[in-house]
Amino acid sequence: MMTKGDKVCHWFITKETGTITVKSEKRTIPDDPSKILAIRYVKGEITKDDLEERISNLRKFGLVK
Repeated sequence: MMTKGDKVCHWFITKETGTITVKSEKRTIPDDPSKILAIRYVKGEITKDDLEERISNLRKFGLVK
């Protein structure tokens, strides 16, 4: 943000609190990696093969049951 007469640009950065506001509606971001992957699959961001491979990797490393 620049002010009148000031030749320096000031940036303000804030940390998100884990909620997303969409049309006056707050949604929480899931903490479970498998739920995040499932949401990405439903949105079409990853394929079924990608989903299965990533879930398998998470299970291998003990990050999900």
